[in-house]
Amino acid sequence: MISLDQVPLAIYAKDLQGRFLYANTLALEIWGVSLQEILGKTDKELWVDFGADNAPKYMEDDQTVIKTGKPLLKIHEPAVKNRGSSVLPSVGNKSPLRDAQGNIIGVIGVFTFLKR
Repeated sequence: MISLDQVPLAIYAKDLQGRFLYANTLALEIWGVSLQEILGKTDKELWVDFGADNAPKYMEDDQTVIKTGKPLLKIHEPAVKNRGSSVLPSVGNKSPLRDAQGNIIGVIGVFTFLKR
């Protein structure tokens, strides 16, 4: 089994409907949530109490990647930190998540905070 916890970036994956399938330890620590709390939830459901204003942008970008099959690179967007205690500027990339046959089955993304 491969672990993405050694990569110094927050990494997550979502299905075609935008439901979280995976997040590495760094993403979970930044968001202040457990894997069990996010699995199967959309951005809108997950960030309902905090960061909800950002959810439509996250979801729109995901659908662009899914529909075009092309990555979005150097996306500048706010990222929720510690269950919404702060929202900080971040930069990230989103790419199509594909199965063994090459079919798009979701989105895989990475992000990091911008230094101020």
